[in-house]
Amino acid sequence: MSEAGRAPRSDEELEAALSRPGPALAAVLASVPGDLMVLGAGGKMGPSLTRLARRADPARHIIAVSRWSSAAAAETLQRDGITTLTADLRDPRALAALPTAPNIVF
Repeated sequence: MSEAGRAPRSDEELEAALSRPGPALAAVLASVPGDLMVLGAGGKMGPSLTRLARRADPARHIIAVSRWSSAAAAETLQRDGITTLTADLRDPRALAALPTAPNIVF
């Protein structure tokens, strides 16, 4: 449901609802220092998940990793202040080349 108590009527309203963090998420992220890397961030849930983290902790460095079948998805996340990296997660060399991050979501 949107803020007005009705179902979202557009993709933008749906994304806003999916990426709206509750206070508990902000508290959890505050207790875990360091960068947050989301593997597979270009998938169905990845963009919403990375935006959710960004909105819960705007100062945290968030890295979204994907093959990016949609360049528009990567560009939108970049505009939201999220670092995007391109990597095929099935390739061990690509995984080894990723930066080190203490917090990884996959």
